[in-house]
Amino acid sequence: MNLIKKIFNNFFLLNFFFTIIVFTKLVLANNTNEANVPILERLPTSIFATVNNDPISIYDLIQRSNLFSVSAKIPINEEFEIRILPDLISGHIDEVIQIQEMKKENIFVSDNQVKEMVLQIEKENGFKKGKLKEFLKKNKTAISILEKQVIANIGWRQLVANK
Repeated sequence: MNLIKKIFNNFFLLNFFFTIIVFTKLVLANNTNEANVPILERLPTSIFATVNNDPISIYDLIQRSNLFSVSAKIPINEEFEIRILPDLISGHIDEVIQIQEMKKENIFVSDNQVKEMVLQIEKENGFKKGKLKEFLKKNKTAISILEKQVIANIGWRQLVANK
């Protein structure tokens, strides 16, 4: 009987040890350190940074990267992430700060101002009226990203002019 208990205990301990190892490997495999994952490959709903409590999501960075890539005809690859992405991130942070300052100073950019600027951008880039939005959508980029940039640009100029 003692022999059976010893065998059972050794078998139980071996199974327990094996279960712990398998579980640990599964947990570690599913929880890869996000810091080691390239920024544009992270979960789009993840928050990349906050600027005075305003979040910047990975989705925002993906959309801005797509917009830049499409407009500059530069592919998104490792070199893009090393050379261009840091400037896009910095520019986005600047825009967030500019929009925050615009709100503090009650600077408002009308929808008409944004539409006029988008039409001007369309014209300057050889698009027919309304075709820029279709082009961006086809290239997996929301027109709202461009519109946010336009709002920040127009509003910041108004704020500086007011000062």
